[in-house]
Amino acid sequence: MANMQITLVTVGRFKDACYRDAAQNYIKRLQHYVAYDEIEVREERGGKNARVSDII
Repeated sequence: MANMQITLVTVGRFKDACYRDAAQNYIKRLQHYVAYDEIEVREERGGKNARVSDII
């Protein structure tokens, strides 16, 4: 078996508990087969007139 590393970068968190639970269950199963890491970045609220370049 090859050594595989999966890194998931997410913006913010799931707001719905149903999606959060499903994601945690999938991650738990995935970790048996590959190295898994998750990086969560804070969601920015730019407002109506915000430019993408300002948010990023």
